[in-house]
Amino acid sequence: MKPSNWIRAAACGAFALAAAVPAAHAAYVLTSQSVGFAVDAVDGASSFTFRITGAPGATGDWATATHLGAFQFQGGSGLGVDWGQAGVSATAFYEPGGPDVGGVNLGLNNGGCGGGSPSHAICFDWRSAAMPGGLLLTNDMRFTITITGAVLDLDTSSRPHLKLNFSGASGATIGDLLSRDMIWEPNGGGSVPVPGSLALAGLALVALGLAGRRRRG
Repeated sequence: MKPSNWIRAAACGAFALAAAVPAAHAAYVLTSQSVGFAVDAVDGASSFTFRITGAPGATGDWATATHLGAFQFQGGSGLGVDWGQAGVSATAFYEPGGPDVGGVNLGLNNGGCGGGSPSHAICFDWRSAAMPGGLLLTNDMRFTITITGAVLDLDTSSRPHLKLNFSGASGATIGDLLSRDMIWEPNGGGSVPVPGSLALAGLALVALGLAGRRRRG
């Protein structure tokens, strides 16, 4: 094989390897009763975002809900965090500039975060004396969950399990308690390449440049 052909082949191989390296970004989505839910996460990060869209237009038995009561992420699957491990905790921040609440390692039921201590679960209850119903529903609710004592270890072959309840102004649960696995969305938010893929892509560009210089020579 001619040197220039070898260089071009090496470049093509490097590009192929770069494409095969998995993205460090993952998004998980779910739709129920006309309400959208999405988790956006980056591997190795100490935080992730959670978004709820279209909640005031909910249908079915959520149609009369006015507030978000609580939500829980159950299982280390998908996000790769053992919420029940000693020293691991999390805080959810409601954006922009809203209240924050600390997570508890308790199961979510219709009464809130208090249904035992399931392994890997983290629950955030927004109801309080000042806000008995929780958070007033809006069309686009965004949360940042920050983690202490662990980092995300994404696994796109498994799914985080979301539990959530909506409520009325008094805090009473409205409709069914959501309890479903989220779905991995490969195009959610755009992939961020891992450093290894960037290095391989750079190697491919260098190889192509060398091939071009040999042709000109």
